Amino acid sequence: AARGIYTLQNLRVLVVGQQHMGKSSLVNGIARWLRKDMRLDDQMAPAPAGHAAKTAEIKFLKVPFDDYAFTFVDTPHFANITEENEQRFQALLSRGIAEGTRSKDFSTAGSLLSDPPHAAILVVDLVQW
Repeated sequence: AARGIYTLQNLRVLVVGQQHMGKSSLVNGIARWLRKDMRLDDQMAPAPAGHAAKTAEIKFLKVPFDDYAFTFVDTPHFANITEENEQRFQALLSRGIAEGTRSKDFSTAGSLLSDPPHAAILVVDLVQW
């Protein structure tokens, strides 16, 4: 870039884990830290308590930080690693999947020409692990 002109690089971070492990809460905490304001309201609504899965589709949260922007990709839960879930997970890691895509459509959504995530965060509960 020319002197004095900065380009904003968008870093995509996939956030995966089981139901009610704190995926959305983690994203909210990181967003507060990156914005240097721990009093900010939640940007990602955590799933309400209960046994049924509440998050049905991918949600994005873009957070600027210096010369970068982090786009956190909050995913529906992965209860276990079945062959079907493994295919869905591999699709998330290997291609860009649009916001609003439902988990049942992961393996057929997106394009290999789209940008995959730069990183992934696996959220686990150490008590259950």
